[in-house]
Amino acid sequence: MHRRERQAHLILEKQLPFYANLSSAYKAEFRKRVNRFIRSKTIRGGKGFKLSYEHIVSVAGSAIQVSFGNDRYLLSSFDTIIIYEKVYQHPITKNYHRGEVNPTAGIIVVSWEDFVYGYSTKEDNLNVGLHEMAHAYYFEIIKSRNDYVTDYDLLSKFMFVSEHEILKIRKNRSSLFRNYAGENVFEFFAVSVEYFFEDGNEFRQKLPKLYRQMCLLLNQDSADRMARGFDYSRYFEKSVIVNKRPPKSDIVASNRELDMTISVKRNNYNAMSIVLVLAAIIQISISNIVAFIILIGIIGLLKIVLMVIKYTSEVFTTQDHLYIIYRNILGNYTIGIPFKGIFSVSMRREYEGYYLINYNDNGELKHIKINTTDSGAMRIFEKCMISNSVMFKLDGMRMPRIKSHKETMANHRKN
Repeated sequence: MHRRERQAHLILEKQLPFYANLSSAYKAEFRKRVNRFIRSKTIRGGKGFKLSYEHIVSVAGSAIQVSFGNDRYLLSSFDTIIIYEKVYQHPITKNYHRGEVNPTAGIIVVSWEDFVYGYSTKEDNLNVGLHEMAHAYYFEIIKSRNDYVTDYDLLSKFMFVSEHEILKIRKNRSSLFRNYAGENVFEFFAVSVEYFFEDGNEFRQKLPKLYRQMCLLLNQDSADRMARGFDYSRYFEKSVIVNKRPPKSDIVASNRELDMTISVKRNNYNAMSIVLVLAAIIQISISNIVAFIILIGIIGLLKIVLMVIKYTSEVFTTQDHLYIIYRNILGNYTIGIPFKGIFSVSMRREYEGYYLINYNDNGELKHIKINTTDSGAMRIFEKCMISNSVMFKLDGMRMPRIKSHKETMANHRKN
């Protein structure tokens, strides 16, 4: 360890308890990330505050702490960090701040005095460094959104689950968070990150569903002191493959209307691959051009048939699982997906409607695509998913739930 790295090590040991609790290998990775983070930013003092290497390393360390479980950690949308000596006055609004994030200008600002205080005590769950870096991490993720399971999906799922708690905060009924978390979704996320690192045990005990989603998003488990990764078996059940449907007594009565038949399109590409290989072998073994042309025609016809054949599939629910019975040319099987393992259901309604179900299967991210043009069946499916706290995305965008699910469903019926 060279002199500069040794200096960074001593600073992080002193300022960040998170770093002090890491293994030697993780500490080396943490320092490497801090160094890269510092080199990617312009870090300066505000109002003539003279910065030392301790200021720079410590503030960079708070950013790395939030993102340490994931590969995305440079916060590339932000190129400038300003550190004030203490509470500062905003040049435009004239309000006093302890920290702020401006995603448009790409600036992160913190008060050093408040930064140090935040890491010196855990009793109040206040940490300016974590709070502002959580804001920056939030806006960084927003720019990465797409239809599949990415950090954006995981963040959206966290915010989706959080909406009930935000409403409780606004009614002064929260069992955990301070009132400031109810200001808006941005502040709620930042405050949640503070609580996650400052008091993970209480967070997990009082709000287990929300804590589970935070573990998944950050790929950390602060309650179990796992700085990277977490025990999936503790928070998620493995999807199950069974050869028969569960007994009718297990199907939830309120969702029996979902025990319906919809269309699932399945192309047997494995069969096509086998046929193509056989065709190549036959072509090599014989020189009869007529036989080869006939074989190509048979292959083309088979491909068309496999593309257009639709096999029916039943969809129904038990108390904890979504069940889908697949049927195809090779037979059928049933998959049971735990509701708490489903990240999101993406919907498309243009041309041919479909649902893309994104879920976690014991740490592996998987997708199931269900095609249906039955609008009545789609509404039933949506109602069932929403009642089980599954996040919906319509044409790639998360459908808001902050007012009520009833309003969302009413809007669907109008459409």
